[in-house]
Amino acid sequence: MTAIGIDLGTTNSVAAVAREGQEPRVLLASDGNGFTPSTVSFDQGTFLVGRKAVDHAIRAPGDTVFSVKRLMGHGRDDDEVVKANEKYPYTITGAVDVEDQGVRVLINGIRYCPEDISAMILRQVVEAAGEDLGEKVTQAVITVPAYFSEPQRLATREAGERAGLIVKKIIDEPTAAALAFGVSRRSEEAHQLLVFDMGGGTLDISIGYMADGEFVGEAIQGDRWLGGDDLDYEIVMMIREWIEQSYGITDLADDSRFQMMARRKAEEAKRVLSDKEEVDLVLPAIVPLPHGEVASVSMRISRAEFEDRIKGHVERGIGEVKEALKRQGLAPEDVSKVLLVGGSTRVPAVRRALIDLFGEEKVRYEVDPMQAVALGAAILAQHLEGVECPKCKKVNPDDARECECGESLSAARAATGKLGLHEVTERDLGICAYDKEKDDPDVFVSLIKKGTPYPLPEPVGKPFRIGGRKITIPTYVGDKEKASANEYLGVVELELPPDVPAQSSVIVKFNYDRNRILTVGVEFPGRSELDFEAAPRRHGLSHPGLGDGKWRIALENTMSYVDRVTEDYGEFLDKERKVTVAEEMERARQALRDDDAGAGERALNGLSHVAQNLGVAGHLFLSQRLSTQADSRTVEQLAVLEKSLREAYRKEDEHGVQQIMRAMEVNFNHIAATVGGGDLQDPRDLLEIVKKEDGE
Repeated sequence: MTAIGIDLGTTNSVAAVAREGQEPRVLLASDGNGFTPSTVSFDQGTFLVGRKAVDHAIRAPGDTVFSVKRLMGHGRDDDEVVKANEKYPYTITGAVDVEDQGVRVLINGIRYCPEDISAMILRQVVEAAGEDLGEKVTQAVITVPAYFSEPQRLATREAGERAGLIVKKIIDEPTAAALAFGVSRRSEEAHQLLVFDMGGGTLDISIGYMADGEFVGEAIQGDRWLGGDDLDYEIVMMIREWIEQSYGITDLADDSRFQMMARRKAEEAKRVLSDKEEVDLVLPAIVPLPHGEVASVSMRISRAEFEDRIKGHVERGIGEVKEALKRQGLAPEDVSKVLLVGGSTRVPAVRRALIDLFGEEKVRYEVDPMQAVALGAAILAQHLEGVECPKCKKVNPDDARECECGESLSAARAATGKLGLHEVTERDLGICAYDKEKDDPDVFVSLIKKGTPYPLPEPVGKPFRIGGRKITIPTYVGDKEKASANEYLGVVELELPPDVPAQSSVIVKFNYDRNRILTVGVEFPGRSELDFEAAPRRHGLSHPGLGDGKWRIALENTMSYVDRVTEDYGEFLDKERKVTVAEEMERARQALRDDDAGAGERALNGLSHVAQNLGVAGHLFLSQRLSTQADSRTVEQLAVLEKSLREAYRKEDEHGVQQIMRAMEVNFNHIAATVGGGDLQDPRDLLEIVKKEDGE
């Protein structure tokens, strides 16, 4: 079974394959090219992907999504999302549920998460790859920018699984590119490498050391908002300025058709200016004028004018390079090779700036910069063997669903290989802890520092003091002092045994494997039988420990729950949710028909997420179900809230709906706590920081 490499790009996506005894090659896309535009468009009930979507975009700019990679794993209020909303003609919004902070894109009036869009792109790439190879493709290595956070990597893996793939590994783009340039080949010569990867949406810089076939990552630097899209945008602004000066029109920023046409022409012009000194831009009838007339564009842009406009972007990129070198205590002369990756490195101003800094003899671009990442991912895919159990570390066959030790392998496609790759963490990983002296329950304590090579040789830990009877360990990634200012990864919770007194000391340990999977351990000094280890969990995303056959039972139970909610309260499901429910239920039914454990477990994850985000319908159903376990006072309160929720929904009072749902959740938590459990939120649930004077 052939595993391929996929560069899921901001602007274009590329697939490649590497086989024993053959040179790695890029696989053909559906239109015969070596890449698929990362664009999705909607046309009369059908989704168009790739080149067809690009061609249709002018006719449906509001229903055409591009650069969705920039939205992956983000919240709706993140800076990157706000910037995208200002630039892109399609609508970026949030989820229907106020509790769900995720971002959505609006297509044909329906909200889709970025993973859905990326899955459509991946399906197109995989289908074309299968046609080229003459076999069905089910396994892949997918690349991401080195600075991608854990939620972004999780979103990328989820997109791959929604596309029907077994994602054997998520690998950093600079590392993949280094493989394409041959760093895995054994050589007596050692090199200090710098990979400069500037694609359509991001700038990624990685510094590493290569010797005797081993590549050790040492530093990561990047800019999440610097790539070819931003260079194109400068040409779009030049077109806007030309129209404003020629016709006096000043409101083009809100014209989605103009934005789409100008963006496409700008990308073409940028490519021409990489080879020629000037380009003529002609856009007929691009903007309507009063009295039935239209404005057309006929202008000439020189390379010098373009380079003047993008000067600031290029300087930002070189600034990131210098910062990466500074962090490692290196000077430009210490770097022996600079590998150019990403289509934007074809821009002469970008390439010239790097040559000026490092010298022409060090700057390498013999591998096509638009293909290098996919080729490297394919090389890694060729060398990956089996699936490593996250618990006992036994390597199982690729098609194994459960390890001999009983651990499920559904969420840990942790393939192992012979290539010597050692990557580094992009940001600090740590926990939220309670500072008693400052009475501050929002302190970020780093356990794994930025730039730490992984997999870790052994877990790293720090001492903390227990407060209440339950240990809550929220995990985050970032560099801010306040935990809540960083990115949330998930939580680990542990109820204390009765014989462990409060105010005891524990050691919290982090481990980080080759697949960037974090596990949290809690050690009780002198009580090794109580030691505990778990992966942080996010609400409704996984079902750990599903053994042989158990996936079917869990999936059928979840389907039954969703059926009951939709049957009893279907009138309170909005259009977007009905579509999502139908899609996920059909996906589940197909897995049951095929008796496919892997597809079943992936369907279970997706359907579970849907089941816990059914909005008004879900809240009404839960209220009825939990009322049977509540005291009379709570039952009365829920009855009043149910009636108010129905009325607010029918009046389309969105603010009122959210307020009532939150009030209902307070009662849900009260019932859960009464019958055993609950979501207690108290500083004493957080581990208390042990001060140095206490013997840290």
